This record gives sequence, structure tokens and C-alpha cells, in this order.
Amino acid sequence: MTRLMSGFYTISEWVMRLAYLNILWVCFTLIGLIVFGFFPATAATFAVTRKWVMGESDIPVFKTFWSTYKSEFLKSNLLGLMLAAIGCILYLDFRISVDSASIIGKILFIPLLVLIFLYSLLLLYVFPLFAHYDIKVFHVIKNALLMMVLHPLSTIMMVISNLVIYFAMTLLPGLIPFFGVSSWSFLLTWCAHYAFVKNQQKKKSSQNGDAA
Repeated sequence: MTRLMSGFYTISEWVMRLAYLNILWVCFTLIGLIVFGFFPATAATFAVTRKWVMGESDIPVFKTFWSTYKSEFLKSNLLGLMLAAIGCILYLDFRISVDSASIIGKILFIPLLVLIFLYSLLLLYVFPLFAHYDIKVFHVIKNALLMMVLHPLSTIMMVISNLVIYFAMTLLPGLIPFFGVSSWSFLLTWCAHYAFVKNQQKKKSSQNGDAA
């Protein structure tokens, strides 16, 4: 009975943490007038879930969130601008290819779909990488592409996590204001952290091999 109560308390605690974090994301997205608040709030959310995944479950959530929101405001918006620009270019190319009656347009359709698919997968790693490493914006995108290719298991786990979150929120849309972003962030961070650990282990093995 004690173990059952302990388990219930732990689950309730995590539910409250995720709900609180999601409310912070909503509030600070609105504070940034949505356009300028979306990416800093998302970066701050991933900064918090990164701490949780790494075992720091008792961190001051608001302090961590607010600190990241302020310090990464410009950098995260620059990253978001770059991602939005790439997404818009791909979408316009897609529309042109679909509406084109020329042979070239039809030939380019399949390669364009592949690029859009790779871009979608790349997006899964962007914010976990942004929160985990202190690197330049361009390097975030480059490393996200490398991680996506080098760690297919983590990538597959991320895709499955996205599908789970999507179907859960579709079936219970009332959960979106409380868990939509925070649960998504937590699962992506957990999957990405697996790739980061594997990547670090490979680097250590390589360094030990060189030293020998």
C-alpha cells in the first residue's frame, strides 16, 4: 500500500510539473507577442526538461525557465527565423512543383518530398541540441542533421513519440493547454539525450584509441 501511494504521489508530482511548465510556455509565448515569444519560450521549456531528463528533478522551474528565456531570447529567435525561412522555401517549392505542368517540375517532386521529410526529422533535434550544447545557431542546424543521420534509433523514437503525443492530444484536446508542449518537449529531450550520450561515448572511445 505504501509503495502504491508513493507511486501515485510521484506520478501526480510529474503531472503537476509538466502542467506548470506548459502554462509557463503559454504565458511567455504571449508575453513575447507570440511571434517573438514562441521560440524563446520553447527553448526555455527544453532547458527545463533537459535538467529533468539528466536527473535534476528538483530544480527551480520558474527560475530556470526565466533565465533561459532572457539569455536565449535573441539567439532562439534567430534560430527560429532560419528554420521558418527554410520551411517557407520548401513549402513554396512544393507548391510550385505540385502546380507545375512541366516535366522538370514533376521530376523534382520526389526529391523535394525527401527534402521536406529530412527537414521535418531535423526539426526534432533542433531544440534538444539548442538546450544541450552552447553552440552557434548554424551549428545547431548542422549538428541536428548529423544526429538525425548518425542515430537512427533515437530518430525513430522521436517520430514515435510525436505520433503518441499527436494521437493523445487529438483524442483528448483538453490536455493541450496543460501538456501539449511540455510532454512533447520531455519525450523529445529524453530520446535526444540517448543520442547525446551515445555520441559522447563514441568521442571518448575515439580519444582513448588515439591516446593508445
